[in-house]
Amino acid sequence: HMRQTQSGGKELLSALQTDGYIRVDIDAAEEAVLVKALEEFAERRSFRYPPIPGAATASAAPPTMPRPFARCFDLLYSVACTAALVMEGRGRRVPKAPPCGDEGRGPFERKGGPWPFSSSFFNIFNYDHGCLNSHIDRGVLTVVYGKRTESESDETTRLWIRKPGSDEPGWVAPKSGHLLLWAGEGFPAAPAVEH
Repeated sequence: HMRQTQSGGKELLSALQTDGYIRVDIDAAEEAVLVKALEEFAERRSFRYPPIPGAATASAAPPTMPRPFARCFDLLYSVACTAALVMEGRGRRVPKAPPCGDEGRGPFERKGGPWPFSSSFFNIFNYDHGCLNSHIDRGVLTVVYGKRTESESDETTRLWIRKPGSDEPGWVAPKSGHLLLWAGEGFPAAPAVEH
């Protein structure tokens, strides 16, 4: 539970090394930001935002990032950035200006930088319209929020995370509605997590 951590980076690192992921406590306003982005995306009835490169027509202009998606990115970026800086021993210095803001631009396209970890990116997936193979992320940290809809049952597709250093059946399926953080290949202090 990242927000309750008092000892800083050592406790977070220990959780990543042992459990493979951290559940981040969020308040009602933060959860509302995440849920709003998922609700807006569900109306699109597609697998991924932004669309898979090449799926859009070549003549189409780059899409403006919808405000709920921009707010979602800003929140997730803030969580990942804070966690990475704390675990690196650099404190909780998160940039004052969010990388998207409410301007309809994509991440890091507005004034207010420089931002740490500015190669961060953002995707929203709807597994009713596709699926991903298990994989390990290349980046530093991954932050994920997933929530099933009222009509979905426990048998629907869900996120599975492989605990570090475990053989089959070392997979766990965290509950829906939690914000999770785990290490990618770019984070040397903890094993990258297959999911």
